[in-house]
Amino acid sequence: MQKFNQGVCLMCQKNYERDLTWQQLFSWEVIEFEPLCGDCFKKFVPYRFQGERCRACGRKLDGSTQYQSSHRLKDTDEYYCLDCYRWRKIYPLKLINNQAVFDYNDSFKEWITRYKYDGDCRMASVMKQALKKAYKQYANYIWLVLTSSESSLKERLFHPTAYLLEIADIPYCCPFRYIGNEMRQAAKSRKDRLALTRPYAWINIEEERLKGKKGFLIFDDVYTTGATMIQAKLEITQNFEAISKGKIDLKSITLARNQLIG
Repeated sequence: MQKFNQGVCLMCQKNYERDLTWQQLFSWEVIEFEPLCGDCFKKFVPYRFQGERCRACGRKLDGSTQYQSSHRLKDTDEYYCLDCYRWRKIYPLKLINNQAVFDYNDSFKEWITRYKYDGDCRMASVMKQALKKAYKQYANYIWLVLTSSESSLKERLFHPTAYLLEIADIPYCCPFRYIGNEMRQAAKSRKDRLALTRPYAWINIEEERLKGKKGFLIFDDVYTTGATMIQAKLEITQNFEAISKGKIDLKSITLARNQLIG
């Protein structure tokens, strides 16, 4: 490893030494450095589906709160958080399943606040390599993002989830039109989130794009109650009979699963 130059960590603002490997030095690829110092980088903990976790969304089931306690579905060995337990009584598991990239810890909360709510677009680069890794695993899916309300787009001047994929060079499309109310998801109570009904309408997607693809993958930043994601998945299944027949797959990935709300 050769000492290359100093960088400024986007999280803690401290200077740190950036290392250049021999492979980077002699390759023709564009050199990309981690935008975080080593200490801040280690605080973003990759999600691990292990221990006491909800079968569907991966929420920790430590019993510390009413909504984090586990609920066993009748006649199965499947345990769920309360939200997913209720969803599971209505919908099949494939509409509820969600995979998170990182644990929802203090560092992630600071990142999402600065990026999405403070509008610091530089923070998108923090997720670049993790998303590239996820895309390698699901490159045979059509990646979709959910549309934002007009008021949110006017206020932020950018689409947070779409911009993350653009920074990571991941192709995506947004075949939805927003038809919900203008109230932000983050501003809604848990009751309002669970009562969410059809916030999206399907526009269209060319059938040609499905050739050679295994299915659809919806990407979002944070999974809270699952209401938004489930409504989007329902909209897709109603427009693609092949999903209900099992001919094509439907998945969702979020950067994290909010452990604290609900």
